[in-house]
Amino acid sequence: MFLFALLFVIALCCLGVIGLITGPISTESAPAGFVSSAIGIVVGSGEIFGGGIAPSIAGYVAQHYGFKTYCIWL
Repeated sequence: MFLFALLFVIALCCLGVIGLITGPISTESAPAGFVSSAIGIVVGSGEIFGGGIAPSIAGYVAQHYGFKTYCIWL
């Protein structure tokens, strides 16, 4: 239950920060007509890497090196 609560708080904080990060960066770096496309590219690439590639890498590490090796608090 503690792990669930911890992950919930972390996800809540991360989702709140996404708008603060992608908005100003995309607005300042892209021309006026391409701001929405720049935000879409940033968020889309984050979804592909964070939701698709990162779990595969984490699974490989957990399978070959074990979970206890990297989690010192367990």
